[in-house]
Amino acid sequence: MALVPLPVPGESFSSWMDAVALENLCWRSTLLAKYWRLRAVPYAGGWEPGSSTDLAHISIATGITEDDLAAMLLNRYFEAGFPALPVNDPWTDGARDFIGTEFRLTHHSRWCPHCIRENGGRWMLRWRLAWSYACPIHEVFLAFRCPSCRSPQDTRTGPPSRRLTCSIPLDARRSTRPCGQPLTDIPVIPVTDRRLLQLQAWIDHGLGDGPRPTTGPSAQALFAFPVTVSVALQLRTPEMFTTADPAIAAATADPSRLYNDLAKFHGSTEMAHPLLIAGAIGLADHLTRGQDRREAAATFADLAHAELEARTSKWSPYEPLPVPGRLTRYIYPAVFATLVDRGVIQDSSGY
Repeated sequence: MALVPLPVPGESFSSWMDAVALENLCWRSTLLAKYWRLRAVPYAGGWEPGSSTDLAHISIATGITEDDLAAMLLNRYFEAGFPALPVNDPWTDGARDFIGTEFRLTHHSRWCPHCIRENGGRWMLRWRLAWSYACPIHEVFLAFRCPSCRSPQDTRTGPPSRRLTCSIPLDARRSTRPCGQPLTDIPVIPVTDRRLLQLQAWIDHGLGDGPRPTTGPSAQALFAFPVTVSVALQLRTPEMFTTADPAIAAATADPSRLYNDLAKFHGSTEMAHPLLIAGAIGLADHLTRGQDRREAAATFADLAHAELEARTSKWSPYEPLPVPGRLTRYIYPAVFATLVDRGVIQDSSGY
């Protein structure tokens, strides 16, 4: 191929594929079949190289090494392990697998409007992970949908674009014009909680996506106890986020804003909203490492119990949250014991 823009460091494969297709004035499916000699996929929605053979074909056609291509795929986070955790440790392997299953955004991506304005529309791979909620460089929460058509981005529908504007068709059934909303000029929320910014920088480093931060707490405990984050999300307790960043506390005053925005799209709504995952990660950090973590766990358990009771009705009786026994070892032990004692989660560790 004559026109092959180089991937930028940290870029996702789908973003780079769009850049190549745009440079060659072709659809993604044409790029796959004609130029890369791969199977043609209608619109190429959701396609990524699935084998070493695919990578070899693309490498030959583009001149990009197979290693550089593999570095743009989500699986790179989960196949070699996290730098934050020991390699080849069965205990941490299970934690990594849980994160890979529960915290990857399979069908869409968040983004930093400032970053894509500065780099010309290249989208980072780490934005495809639910644990990416903020941009440590610009100190803002990531965007997660088009404010005009309310569609998630990086769904790889519509024509290839520079990813600076929303390319989602306004009516996909009739193939009408794309939305066209600039994705670089949408409102963003500043992160005022310095701890959240430090945690994001450590999480990026723990995933192998950034330099080792010089300040703030390591995120190793969060990688060791990922189910703590998941439990916080599932309990949907608005009050548990009120001590977090003011933007999170304000948003949780209206929980439907967080939980209903993307209910009609792929993936869980919990994973879709960066404010919600930021609150859950901030809470998990406090429960696993805070000086008053025992008191914090008790308060969290009481609020969660009240939330579950509030959902109870004659059609929906009170039930503790089930947690598979194989996952209980990935919850911080003191949090697990407190939640079981309050009747918030069911202790299935002995089954």
